[in-house]
Amino acid sequence: IKGAVYINGDNIKNIKKSDLAKTLAVVLTEQLTLGLLTAWEIASMGRYPHTNFMGRFTVADKLIVKEALTAVNAFHLKDRYYSQLSDGEKQKIMIARALVQQPELIVLDEPTSHLDVKHKVEIINILQKLCLEKGITVVLSLHDIDLAIKGCQTILLIQKGKVVAQGTPEEIITTGTIISSGV
Repeated sequence: IKGAVYINGDNIKNIKKSDLAKTLAVVLTEQLTLGLLTAWEIASMGRYPHTNFMGRFTVADKLIVKEALTAVNAFHLKDRYYSQLSDGEKQKIMIARALVQQPELIVLDEPTSHLDVKHKVEIINILQKLCLEKGITVVLSLHDIDLAIKGCQTILLIQKGKVVAQGTPEEIITTGTIISSGV
């Protein structure tokens, strides 16, 4: 609501939008209505900051889309219409779209809401893998503390707009913060 956000020491207000799109990707909670677009076409949208004025894809761009869909276990969905996918499959496609941007940082808002347990765990595992294998920083908001403890390297607990704890999952558990603060 207020304050400033810095990426690599630069205020994001001062970063050109095209450069910001190459550094930061965002995956929101709300489900988009994207008509008759395929999963491939949705994922490909993340490539536009890297294409020329005409938005033409090179062979390398197509390979990046394929690799992103594969990284989120969704390449087999490439020809299916987005509107016909399950919520978990849609979330994988949106994460692939973010990956296609080749960002340093991905911010996700409640990436596991509305998902069944299988897809929740799979999404968290995919995000962990991106951090470890691609060196991407992943910041996500979760209301599921158990999932955060099992899947995140660092946790920031917020209650009523104030930070009540920050640290590794082990630190959060051993300090008793979750129990004592009613989080």
